Amino acid sequence: MTMSDPRSRARHARRLPLLILLALTMLVAGLVPAASAADPVTPSAGIHFGAQVSRRYGLSQYESIERFEGQIGRPLAIVNRYRSFSDHDYRDERRHLADGRIPLISWRATDSALDPNRAQRIASGEFDGLIRDTARAIRDLGQPVLIRFAWEMTATRGQRQYIGEPAQFISAWRRIHDIFAQEGATNGLFVWA
Repeated sequence: MTMSDPRSRARHARRLPLLILLALTMLVAGLVPAASAADPVTPSAGIHFGAQVSRRYGLSQYESIERFEGQIGRPLAIVNRYRSFSDHDYRDERRHLADGRIPLISWRATDSALDPNRAQRIASGEFDGLIRDTARAIRDLGQPVLIRFAWEMTATRGQRQYIGEPAQFISAWRRIHDIFAQEGATNGLFVWA
């Protein structure tokens, strides 16, 4: 049976919401603010339901999200968006916030190329200017934003997400976190996922 088989696709489609729910539950449980967020994203009861929605049917990303919400019969609380390291144009995130959604920015540690020394380069301060620009852009959104830096931090050398050894990753993550705090981006809530 292949993914092109309708039964296999249907089974996959039934599992996907459960996987998303599990991932987001774990994600919200692991929030680490840059300092102290003025408006926490922890729900008063239950959990937030969110998803990564890809562009479909010739629609924009935003229209695809609205269509997905219509299909599931409820709005998303969290919307994931993948961003490259130097991309800090957050117009879509601003729109999500205005519509009551919490943006989750999956922030790649590179702009696409493999860089097995990226964590060390970040920790040494090589990218401080770019990180400060990103922190200010997130700060200026004025509401809580989830930041998932360098997801798949357990990647091994040669894999796309690999940016260095665990100790180097931790040093890079701490430097980024500290820069966000220095720039007053306390609405940036870091997620380990």
